[in-house]
Amino acid sequence: MGIVAPLAMFTINTVSYLSLQHQCQSSDGSLERQSISANSTPGWSRFQESTLGQSRIEAILLEQVLASSHVEVRRNTVPTSLYIDQNLVQNHDQHCFPVRVGLIPVPGPEASKAVNGDISIESAREVIEAKYLLGCDGAHSWVRKQLGLKLEGASRDVDWGVLDVFPITDFRE
Repeated sequence: MGIVAPLAMFTINTVSYLSLQHQCQSSDGSLERQSISANSTPGWSRFQESTLGQSRIEAILLEQVLASSHVEVRRNTVPTSLYIDQNLVQNHDQHCFPVRVGLIPVPGPEASKAVNGDISIESAREVIEAKYLLGCDGAHSWVRKQLGLKLEGASRDVDWGVLDVFPITDFRE
């Protein structure tokens, strides 16, 4: 089936910006719409933009990944070290693995704390050898930091969040 069809089912065309009314003295804790806008600029692209929740994307990707007999998904596992053998990077032999990542299992809530540590490859409980390393670990990417890469694009020093919800409101739309 592939990944496109499941993702295409969840297209969002408009976005509403809501806020809780807790700044005013007369606040009743209700939601108030601040604005509504198109999710993309019409005519900007011949492709339809889609906004998807991380949980939905992760579920679809996991289903696709688990269909392969060559992949193992591990949760609560933290990388501790990264070594890339530069002498082997250009070697495309199927038995050549230039990337080594040290891993340790970490109980749930402790994983996010442990990933910021700097533990040597000798202290890793397991070392994975691979041809490639794909870093999909977010804005505070451990992989990017290990490679000495800077975050490209816009960055803001503000707290914010996105929720995938279906609020019960008296909004007309």
